[in-house]
Amino acid sequence: MLDKIELIRGWIESRSPALRRRLLEETMAAAQCGPRRMISAPVPKKDSASGVLFKTSAGYELPVEHHHRYRMVKGPTYIAELVWLYGLEQQGLLAPDDQAEFHRVVGTRTLAVPFEDACSWSVRLAEKYIAHLVPGSVEAGMPIIAPKDAKLKEQLAIFRNSNGTLLERFSACGGRVLPPGADVLEIGFTSGGHSIFALEGLGFQVSGIDNLYGGIADRAVLHTHLAKRLSSKAQFVFGDVTQQTPFEDASFDMIFSISVLEHVSDLPAAFREMRRLLKPDGFLLHRYNPFFAANGGHSWGELDCPWGHVRVSTADHLRYLEEQRPYEEACARPWVASAMNRSASLAQVQKWLVEAGFRPVLWEEHPEPVEEVCLLDGVAAIQALGQHPFIGLSDLLTREVVFAAVPATISAT
Repeated sequence: MLDKIELIRGWIESRSPALRRRLLEETMAAAQCGPRRMISAPVPKKDSASGVLFKTSAGYELPVEHHHRYRMVKGPTYIAELVWLYGLEQQGLLAPDDQAEFHRVVGTRTLAVPFEDACSWSVRLAEKYIAHLVPGSVEAGMPIIAPKDAKLKEQLAIFRNSNGTLLERFSACGGRVLPPGADVLEIGFTSGGHSIFALEGLGFQVSGIDNLYGGIADRAVLHTHLAKRLSSKAQFVFGDVTQQTPFEDASFDMIFSISVLEHVSDLPAAFREMRRLLKPDGFLLHRYNPFFAANGGHSWGELDCPWGHVRVSTADHLRYLEEQRPYEEACARPWVASAMNRSASLAQVQKWLVEAGFRPVLWEEHPEPVEEVCLLDGVAAIQALGQHPFIGLSDLLTREVVFAAVPATISAT
């Protein structure tokens, strides 16, 4: 372990605010003091602990903190069936009695009532707010807020600017500039397809494909609603990019995604399929939130202490749901087991990319915010590194990755 820490000393010092230097010192101290000291050493935190501890199969204990999870995932926004209530609350449209019941139902770190009861209550209550919701969403069992025209315009502008900036970064690396009418495939759209409509607004012919890792094919209605409102010509397809998709060889000038790759279980197969779909002078452009980041547990998988999802094995993660989140466990279990890629270290993603026949031309690792780095002490780092021997501190301290790649047989231009 000490050899591994020494190897990444240069990385820490090259980016080195004092916080990262402190982390290195604490990590090395934890490694030297041995397992007994590591197990009993306190984990500094800003949150208040509930007094409950979860004992891992490795022998150490993780604190169960009151508000950590909802701080990381903005309260109950991880539950698609309830997120509309959060949205109306933020807009000041939720009646006081309904707001109080909403907070009672979602609790302070996990649901306070069975998932099925929460969803039934949500659907019943949605009838009261039907004027604010997408037609058909209540009947589908997943109420969705219909954005006002001004709000939709604002959302699309944000995505146009964000996507345009990513394209400019690729171009600045010598990449080609996509001409008007270029064929673009975006992976992932069931959250609404806003990015697809934004790319269409930039002048491209856009298709979207989604594997529905959340299992909501019959309830994902927002993209259809927005497509009608925007008179969009975008094509939406349900399919698995890790298998052969219905598109022809060499169909696209660009394959694009935002916050998707971390959910793809077989990235080597996905990259090979992308290689098949890409035109000879095309390119990939992806932005993703790695599993090993502070918020990499995402929705259902975020535990109740910093980097908790990285500090446990898959088996312990599933047992944690059973013991600490009994009202969510049935829904969260399949998601945690299959929708988070625990093997996709930064180095491994690069290796898979090259093996699939791509040459990276852009690779950016965006660091964790300072307030998150403060919560990763040496003991937590050792526990995470011990669970995943193939990662380094760079994996733990990278919040987001942006990369672009071209087929290896051509130049970037």
